[in-house]
Amino acid sequence: MVTRLPPPSECKFVGTLVGEQGGSFLGPFTSNKALAQGAMNDMKNQAQGVGANYVLLETTTAGNTVGGGRGGLSGGQTDVTHVGNAFVCPAAPTSTPSSPPPESQASRNP
Repeated sequence: MVTRLPPPSECKFVGTLVGEQGGSFLGPFTSNKALAQGAMNDMKNQAQGVGANYVLLETTTAGNTVGGGRGGLSGGQTDVTHVGNAFVCPAAPTSTPSSPPPESQASRNP
């Protein structure tokens, strides 16, 4: 999970992650959405690599490249970088035993 909400107190910090996508070569030919999603996927892959199941997203930066020539200045977004802190949190229970399971039809009829 990647979120801006602080992790629960029982979570253990395991490291800082930097997810990146783009660059000056292919970035100008990639949509802003794809750059952001690619950087997020990079961060999630890194989190999995260190065993983290919770990432507190700290910052997001979009880089721009500007160039110029005889036709004037031009530029566009070329990269996205996400920085977050990775944590290992206890797994949430898959079910809560709040009440016994309902009696089946077969167990009612002997």
